[in-house]
Amino acid sequence: MTKVTKRNINIFLQILILIGAYGYLAWKLFIAPSTRLTAQNISQLFHISNFWLVISIVLLLMLVNWSIEAAKWKYLISKIEEVSFPLALKAIFTGVTVSIFTPNRVGEFFGRVFLLKNRQPMRGILITILGSFSQIVIYMICGITGGIIMFYLFLLPQNPSLTKLQWIIISLAVIILAVTILIFLNISFLGSILQNLIPKQWHRIKRWFAILSYYSKRELTKVLIMSFLRYCVFSFQYIILLRMFNVPLSVGNLLVALMVIFALLVIIPSVALSELGVRSTVAVFVIGMMLPVGLRNDPMVNLGIIGAASTLWLINVALPAIIGSFFVFKLKFFKGNGPKS
Repeated sequence: MTKVTKRNINIFLQILILIGAYGYLAWKLFIAPSTRLTAQNISQLFHISNFWLVISIVLLLMLVNWSIEAAKWKYLISKIEEVSFPLALKAIFTGVTVSIFTPNRVGEFFGRVFLLKNRQPMRGILITILGSFSQIVIYMICGITGGIIMFYLFLLPQNPSLTKLQWIIISLAVIILAVTILIFLNISFLGSILQNLIPKQWHRIKRWFAILSYYSKRELTKVLIMSFLRYCVFSFQYIILLRMFNVPLSVGNLLVALMVIFALLVIIPSVALSELGVRSTVAVFVIGMMLPVGLRNDPMVNLGIIGAASTLWLINVALPAIIGSFFVFKLKFFKGNGPKS
């Protein structure tokens, strides 16, 4: 398959996701007779109590969220360069800005490292990927846990025929969790695997992947803890927004729903243009399965779910991207003479 073909397929899939995500929301909100909005529904949205108080809390938590990420990245990147916390925070916001224009935010890896003085971009990128992988590990741990709880509390009672599958599901969940955690805590073995897979190219890239052997299991566990703290922060943001928009689920059930939603968002590919639609669609779908039957087609409930997902995206992604845009001009894509990475 040629590069042009791969690029065209990638663009096609992105467009398909974009159409599917926004198409589903448009159908749910404006077309489907049982769920479409009315002018009265929309007017009710502007009379939410404690709106500005909740928004202020969520904004404050946004700074906490990205500060934890900055502290984590600072801790990881210290293996190749000591950076101050303010610089780490600038790198984080810059990465968010660059990532807005790239699929699945891969530009975040590049946006951060070009603020470093050390001319080791590939090592910096690998370290940044390691930090992102730690967050994915937390998503998967919580997502699989939430999926099992959701299966037993909501899916199994409604579909007793799934009883035969429960042990298969639990076994697969345990295996996936164990493998994911083992891979992360033994990330240095990735070099050995690549050496066997691409022996001819290995000599060119082995100096970059050597950085992965610099981290002990204790250090990687500390990184996982920081990733979990960040997970707790944006989960709390999401929950108070859902409660503000009057989504009729208990805090416990909302937490289970978010575990599944965040895990699904990691799996589903998206670009900036479709990400907001994908987030809203997944949230409407997952939370909808947990709602009482009589509320699943309530247009105000659907609007509340979409409102919470959209507000969280605007505060946690769009606003940091705007902040990071002020630092983009400090990116150093070309450096002077120095030791090669």
